[in-house]
Parts: sequence; structure tokens; C-alpha cells
Amino acid sequence: RYISDGRFDPKFAHHAQDIDIAVAALVLQHVEDPKAEIAKIAALLKPGGYFVLLNERARFVPTEVQNGQTVWHDDGIYIPDLMAAHFTLVGYYPYPNRTDRPLSLWRKPPSA
Repeated sequence: RYISDGRFDPKFAHHAQDIDIAVAALVLQHVEDPKAEIAKIAALLKPGGYFVLLNERARFVPTEVQNGQTVWHDDGIYIPDLMAAHFTLVGYYPYPNRTDRPLSLWRKPPSA
């Protein structure tokens, strides 16, 4: 929601290709259009820039509330596949006690 609600583009648009590193922690799996948001982040990064991502591998969206708890649904969108359109995976790194939330490092191609 933060990236898509207008606070992201206008504030940072003048920084296109000017940022060395971006970090997203537990965000991309919940945005409405992760493909578009990843493209926005790639546009802001310098060629050769890095994107650190702490993320579920799949996208999860809230579907309903049962007994006061939000029920999340995996809608089949696989975040690493979307990342690969703009970045090269450098590697996955352990995140303490959570194998379902890998920390990954991605690099924008130097010639992009």
C-alpha cells in the first residue's frame, strides 16, 4: 500500500537511476501489483545497484476474517520470478528461525 498510494513515485521520481541500494522487508508479498512495484524500484536504482529483500517467496493476500483472525491466501504469484525480470539473484541468506522468509540480495544489471 505505501508504494502504491502516491507517496512513493512523486517523492522519489527525481532520483531515477540515482539510488545505490533499496530494502524491502515483508512488503512485496502484500502489494496489489508486485510486478509494477518491482519495476518502480528497479527504475530508481543505479545500474549495478542492489535490492535487499526480506520476503515470503509467494504473494499472500487477506481473504477473510475467521474468529477475529485474518486468513491469508497464496494467490500463486511467486515473487522471485517477478524479481528476475529486473534483477539477478546474488544469493539467499538465512533469516533466524524462519525458513519461509528468506533474506535475498538482488543486483540490477550494470548495463541496465
